[in-house]
Amino acid sequence: MKATIIILFVVVSNIANSQIIRKDKSLHFGAGVLVGGITAFVSERIGISDNKFETLLLSTSVSTVVAVGKEAYDQYVKKTFADDRDILWTAIGGLVGGLSVTYTIKPRNKHKKPAFEI
Repeated sequence: MKATIIILFVVVSNIANSQIIRKDKSLHFGAGVLVGGITAFVSERIGISDNKFETLLLSTSVSTVVAVGKEAYDQYVKKTFADDRDILWTAIGGLVGGLSVTYTIKPRNKHKKPAFEI
């Protein structure tokens, strides 16, 4: 499974860095990987969710919310064009970041009590 995730990450990052896609999209993809990876890591370590699907959903959702906020900032504060493809590339990056962290880190100790209860 780890090899599949690494191959998926390499393929998607190569697509993002190709000449067809502008540099801006690859930066959004990278930001999504970073936000999604951090979110998945925190979710796994703190114990927010023990379900891998929920962790992936959380990491993709958080990266999408960050992308929507950034595009809203671009449109209303900077008065520039807000591109919906930027949101899409950030969400894809969040999914890849969540996948890479969720399936590569060790699960936390099940006998340890979580830092906080939700």
